[in-house]
Amino acid sequence: MKRNVFVLMFLSLFMACEQKPLQFEKLEQFSRIDTMSDNGKPYYYKTDIYIVKNYKDNFQNEPQLV
Repeated sequence: MKRNVFVLMFLSLFMACEQKPLQFEKLEQFSRIDTMSDNGKPYYYKTDIYIVKNYKDNFQNEPQLV
């Protein structure tokens, strides 16, 4: 009987810790393109800002953000 309780507790903990997929929401109002010139040559820098939902700081999420 005790074994069944421990198995049930483990399964409950395992299901509660299951990570949801990441969701990316782009914030258009903060995205921009900057232009700089260096010795007459133009350089363009694009910046996009996102909100990432369901993020946890772990090695599983890191490759999805790079």
